[in-house]
Amino acid sequence: MTTLRSAARPQQRTTRSAVRTQLVVVLIAEGIVAAALTAIDQSGRWWPTLLAATTATAWWNVAHLLLRGKRPRSEIANVVVWHIVVVVGNLVRTATTADLLTAAVVATTGYLILAGLWAQARRRERKTAQSPGIGIGGIGLVAPQRHPHAVTLAHRHAGSPGGRPILLLHGLAITSTIWERTIAALHQRGVDIIAPDLLGFGDSRRLATSFTLTDQAAALTRLIRTHETGPATVVGHSWGCAVAAALAAAQPTAVNRLVLVNPPVFNEPGQAIDQLSHAPWLTRITIEDNLTAELACGLMCLMRPSMRLVAPLWRAGAPAAVARASVDHIWPAVRASVHTLLHDETLRQMLAAPTHDTTVVLARGDETASPDNVRSVLHRTVETVEVPGGHGLPLTHPRRLARLATLGWMDTEDS
Repeated sequence: MTTLRSAARPQQRTTRSAVRTQLVVVLIAEGIVAAALTAIDQSGRWWPTLLAATTATAWWNVAHLLLRGKRPRSEIANVVVWHIVVVVGNLVRTATTADLLTAAVVATTGYLILAGLWAQARRRERKTAQSPGIGIGGIGLVAPQRHPHAVTLAHRHAGSPGGRPILLLHGLAITSTIWERTIAALHQRGVDIIAPDLLGFGDSRRLATSFTLTDQAAALTRLIRTHETGPATVVGHSWGCAVAAALAAAQPTAVNRLVLVNPPVFNEPGQAIDQLSHAPWLTRITIEDNLTAELACGLMCLMRPSMRLVAPLWRAGAPAAVARASVDHIWPAVRASVHTLLHDETLRQMLAAPTHDTTVVLARGDETASPDNVRSVLHRTVETVEVPGGHGLPLTHPRRLARLATLGWMDTEDS
């Protein structure tokens, strides 16, 4: 009981501090709002609009509590945002033509400034030999994307530095968060674990503007060299298997062994479309490469913080952190990844004629990547392990994957 009480006190102090901070913010902001209304002879609107904003804030907080199961961080400060919304709406309804003209001029000027910053960012991308104007979204709109030759992939680094290196590669429309349970299982095995967010995903989503398998392999090569590891065991999941195969083909001396989990092999694009009907909805519409998919992904980019809040609702079977990470990507990267699944032969060739010691892990219930398709192309030297489950083996079988990744390294296996 003592431990629990001592652990709770810092949390209580933090909560009180947050409340005090929000109250200070509200008082200062409301003072500014009141002064602004007074300056335009609308001081009588401050109190009724504040009441309307308080009502909106309460309902917003109720919705947040019901959807997320916890109180919003800015439950008090939200009233300022809603107050501004209510005040602006109220003023627009009673504005004169001159007022609306002024607002139009200000808004247009703001847009022209934003467009100028956008154009400047795209020019800076061109100067670094990047394809300009793609992968933008949200606040990144006016910031040039970073060049992968200058910045390494965002990644998780865990385990024992100097131990045998293991590189964990995530699949499509997800990030390295999918490996959290596997990393925990590997942590006590004395290995050096590197789990990157691949180009266009997670914290690497604004790193580069080209997302072919060649680009992914080059970025991984730079990451490996940064850590100065020896040849690594590369574990790929789903589309990450194709990236692993590309890395092994491009840098054979950097790879010691391949472990390919739920590898997606399709006999033809039509079959891929049928099988990927079980994949997340964004993957399904991306196959069609149409305007609907592009607009949907663009909207997710612009509303990413809000999308993170509701993501656990449509990916109920995944941990909340994994679900939230499923929106941390950009449209060009998703499109390039799906194109790889449909048309690139690198993974199929590696399975049919392996250049490294390779283990393939199949799931009997995998409706996204058919085990039968994989078996039809496997070379006889490829070790095959079949387990019950679906397409999310890193989430459902982390300890089994940890054992397979360290096969031959450990004298004993845990259960």
